[in-house]
Amino acid sequence: FPELEKLNLPKSVYGGNRSTIMRIPDAKDLIATIYSIKKQRNRHPSLFEDFNWYLSEGSPDSYQDDHMYCQFSFCIIRVGSRLGWRWEQKFDYTPDYVFEVNWLDPLPAKWSNEYQSYIEKLQEIERYMDRFPFFRGYHEPPSEAVYNRLTRQYIPSQEETERWENL
Repeated sequence: FPELEKLNLPKSVYGGNRSTIMRIPDAKDLIATIYSIKKQRNRHPSLFEDFNWYLSEGSPDSYQDDHMYCQFSFCIIRVGSRLGWRWEQKFDYTPDYVFEVNWLDPLPAKWSNEYQSYIEKLQEIERYMDRFPFFRGYHEPPSEAVYNRLTRQYIPSQEETERWENL
């Protein structure tokens, strides 16, 4: 049953694709539930890996930036054989800002076959963070005051500036 290899729950279902949470700490609970499902025997390895979940606009943890709602989402990521999850700030026309990965699985053993694949994918993630380092060192959306400070102090890369100018 190839169709059963992919599960697409509507956002009205807890854990469904594009569903929302009300508080930032709720993400850990949702991810723990999803992770326990993914780790069950006979589950397709990519189950839930193309899902995004969002912090609700009505959340007491949400805020605005220049009169626009800051859209934060989180998702499962696979780095080689290792699973983790991370928050992202979504933008419509420019690259998203990503947060540091919250790892769920242990680091693959250096002598294992999985290790090289893990390192290659990890380097790809780190290169993206180097290009758009707004949330380097952060594992979840900061308070509005910290976000505003980051916004004032952030110096975008030339690539990022060009993307914003060419909208």
